[in-house]
Amino acid sequence: SCTALAIAAGLFNGSYPIFLKRPAVLAARVPPLFFQSAKSSCCCLLGACLVLLRLARSGEPFLFTWWAVTSAAAWIPAGLCTIAAVPRLGVGPVMLTSAGTGTLASFLAGSLALGERLKVHTLDGGGTFLLAPAYLAGVLLGMAGLIFAPRLSLQRARQHPSARLVLAEEENEADSEALHSPRGANAEGLPVVPGLPVVRSDQSGGLRTASPGSETSSEDGGRDDPNRALSSRGEARHGSGYSRGVRSGGGGSGAPLPPFDRVGYALAAAAGVFASVQYVMVTLAQRHLPPKAPELEPLGSWTCSFGLGAIAITAALSAAASATGMCGGAPLPPPRRSEVLRAAVL
Repeated sequence: SCTALAIAAGLFNGSYPIFLKRPAVLAARVPPLFFQSAKSSCCCLLGACLVLLRLARSGEPFLFTWWAVTSAAAWIPAGLCTIAAVPRLGVGPVMLTSAGTGTLASFLAGSLALGERLKVHTLDGGGTFLLAPAYLAGVLLGMAGLIFAPRLSLQRARQHPSARLVLAEEENEADSEALHSPRGANAEGLPVVPGLPVVRSDQSGGLRTASPGSETSSEDGGRDDPNRALSSRGEARHGSGYSRGVRSGGGGSGAPLPPFDRVGYALAAAAGVFASVQYVMVTLAQRHLPPKAPELEPLGSWTCSFGLGAIAITAALSAAASATGMCGGAPLPPPRRSEVLRAAVL
């Protein structure tokens, strides 16, 4: 039962940021506080419904507790950091980084601050040892590998001598598809990419480029530099960095690797630390309140107190942001507003 609840918590907590990556949400550039306000409102509404349901079924009254409010005070910055980091890094790196830092912070808080004892294992000869630190190190190394392995693999692949050949073959396949497409080639048989300069052949056999819809052109000199034709098509598929990689002739083919986003990873790490503080507050509440106290009921008073505290803190942050002008900007049109609100509620 407890294991199933822990697995469900991991699934829900690890999947909710997916909705932040929807194209309409990314294009709207909505402040993180907007999504956090929707989360706090839904949490408060859910807590109120649970309290009313228990009151109708068993007559159990609502008992407020400040421990839930302190837990919500750590939950809100954790959510804000996650919401701000996902558009910068993606869902996978953010959740892995947050889980890694949260695991480390929870281990340190439990063993140092809360006085939780680690399980001691005994050898046949009478010696003792601890496995928890080794487990923790393995988990952190595994998460770090999942985060950085794709980037290191891509960097190594671009340094391989065959990287240029692979990219050139991809471009030849793309050109073949364009030549056989009714709308993918112009009258001269050359590929046409919407929104990019049109490549035409001149009378001397060279190549010249012109912007779409314009007859003005400039000499390209493709007959003197065969890589120019390849790089111009590569820019259409891989970005402007492709031409620099192809013309260099070295292992740096393809667009340059994106820079390491220190701010994004710092936000993800902070989200894990705040989430750990949230769980520490839950542990302290269980120690200071009587066992099976109604205030600790997750399907009743605790969730309602948590939601009330969350919505009060979020409202205070929203008021402060509005007073300082941090939430300024043009209002969203109604269709985009409804889609962003739907993503925030989900």
